[in-house]
Amino acid sequence: MASNAIVQRPLSIPRGADAGPPRLGRRALQLGAARLAAGAAGAAAVAACGPLPGGDGAPKALDAPVTLEAWTPWTDAGSWEQAATAYKSVQPNITIQWTPIGFGPYLDKVTTATASGTPPDLPYLDNQHQGFFGKNNLLLDQGPLGKKDRGFRADMIEPKALALYTYDGAVLGYPVSLTTGQVFFNRAIFAAGGRPMPDQLYKEGRWTWATMTEAAVALTRRDAAGTIQTLGLSHMSIWRLALNSNGTDMYDNFARPKKSRLDEPPAIAAIEWVHDVAHKHRAAWKQPEAKDLGGDANKAMNAGKLAMHVSWGVPHALNARYDQVWDKMGWVPFPKGPAPGGKPVADLTTEAQGIMQASKQHDTAWLYCRWYQKDWQRTRLEDKANPRVASRTDLLDLSKASLPPPQDMWFEMAKNGVARPVFPDLSAVTRDIINPALNPVWAGEAAPRAAALAVAKQLNDFFAATPQ
Repeated sequence: MASNAIVQRPLSIPRGADAGPPRLGRRALQLGAARLAAGAAGAAAVAACGPLPGGDGAPKALDAPVTLEAWTPWTDAGSWEQAATAYKSVQPNITIQWTPIGFGPYLDKVTTATASGTPPDLPYLDNQHQGFFGKNNLLLDQGPLGKKDRGFRADMIEPKALALYTYDGAVLGYPVSLTTGQVFFNRAIFAAGGRPMPDQLYKEGRWTWATMTEAAVALTRRDAAGTIQTLGLSHMSIWRLALNSNGTDMYDNFARPKKSRLDEPPAIAAIEWVHDVAHKHRAAWKQPEAKDLGGDANKAMNAGKLAMHVSWGVPHALNARYDQVWDKMGWVPFPKGPAPGGKPVADLTTEAQGIMQASKQHDTAWLYCRWYQKDWQRTRLEDKANPRVASRTDLLDLSKASLPPPQDMWFEMAKNGVARPVFPDLSAVTRDIINPALNPVWAGEAAPRAAALAVAKQLNDFFAATPQ
């Protein structure tokens, strides 16, 4: 998953397109729009038009043009614009105007716009934004809307997903499908190197830090001049998984931390291991290798230059990110660490559509939110354009059909997925404390143990002075 972006992405490694929904092809968009239009025409599906404000879930169609201003933290609004186009077939008089902001300035722009009385109607939320929006009371609680809307069926939302967007009992937005972060691997590189496949090791209970390190070292190749040709492991995108897989985490609570856990022995061991695979064993992602392999871990994976790559999302035939190696890819959870309580884990996240408290169009905004969460998710799963583990139990069959085999692996990773930190001051903490302290470690310029102890003390001092 850029310090200002809140996501734990040290150095220059981008989170990439898996952070948001991929663009739909023309055919998928046309099919989705056609299905939604047909559904809206029928009495059974007309609830997609939304409930009467304050009513019992009866449908309502707007008869006057309305425009909703919507913001996304991603820099490309293409996939959301496609959703807005499809929504026109359901509500012709509602226009959703999407503006891409970028993760870095997103929260500052929301704050400034709210203070000036010009907020967006619909802010799109990455899971990491939960604490910021919740603490500042910026969003309408969608819980009452979902519960009284019989056509929406809020009771079908997976509790684990819903918890990711619940703040002090308020539903900041209903989560849209679950995304996991895990280890992708290139079967061709493993086969050529005579190494057992990671999924085989996982099934046998032998997928550990040690076996991952052994494979990374064995599969790393350099030419006579020392230039990297094939790298064993790109693991910096979600380095927090090293902590989680070793029975610990960055904080004592992902939503309301009171102290850091980075000074615990399992956490120090995790940071040392992340450092050592890159700098002691010279088999993992660091800046010289990033440059030699094209500067982007996803591109390096797609070019067949990475044996293992820790990243988000689901590779599939319609996703160009890994189209060159699609037929060679496998996936497994992050391997088990050696500490007591260590286990294979995945990163768990989702997204949601929020409604600003300061918006003057709550009712119209809810019509779009409930459509996006339920009907648009269904359309994308049916067209297999965005395979995910569904956030709704009524869509799990569609989700399973959309996922690449082995499908059970994706549901297993969602089940053992660990939620990332989401507390209100996460952005400031990441920018001002975590990255300045640990980036030198990842660059091989600082000792892991000393840095971990120092950053833990800084974090504890911060939380004592600034309760979350």
